[in-house]
Amino acid sequence: RQMCIRDRAVASTLSYSFSAEADSWSGGLTAEIIDEGGTLALSGAYIQYTAEMGSLKMQPLGVSYAIYDLGADITSNPGVTLTAKLEPLTLTTVVNNAEGSSVDWSYGIGGEYATDLVTVGARYNSNPAYGVQIVGALDPITLTGQYAGYQGGTAYLVKAVYALSAGTVTAKYTAKDAAYTGDAATTEIYGELADFPITDTTTLKLSATSTD
Repeated sequence: RQMCIRDRAVASTLSYSFSAEADSWSGGLTAEIIDEGGTLALSGAYIQYTAEMGSLKMQPLGVSYAIYDLGADITSNPGVTLTAKLEPLTLTTVVNNAEGSSVDWSYGIGGEYATDLVTVGARYNSNPAYGVQIVGALDPITLTGQYAGYQGGTAYLVKAVYALSAGTVTAKYTAKDAAYTGDAATTEIYGELADFPITDTTTLKLSATSTD
């Protein structure tokens, strides 16, 4: 068992985000200088067309489709995300490919059904992996439950977020069996106090993680 407690972090990364919008079109890019040598990394590039019934998002630097917070992701490669909004239902399809001696296609599909109090979702990707999620908003508490299956293994997550008058408190428990991780079973307990104001310009974040 290992315990890690973090009460502050000093970032050495400089990050710049660029975005533009025109009518139904939008686009963006994030550029980061990640070390003292001035190494430049680009991420989050996209061009998106948005209509009343949905959107088409092209991501040349890569797009993936994880099973919520439980991993089992497809490899990030250039691709597109198609979102259809059929209130209260939202459907999402992700397709990407890696070009080599042959084209290797990966995909993910999912949907969410939202009401005032509860949102229910399901996802599947070509790993293959699948999962379901339910989120309940019971102000000031938001409860989340997730379940996933991958190559014979299973994982689940339960999380509660309590909204304070300033900041949030989060408690989360995650468990993945050995078949799911491909190595050894893992459990994680995580707690966080975030965005708690100290001064007008300073906020505090405290987090603790216990992993088996």
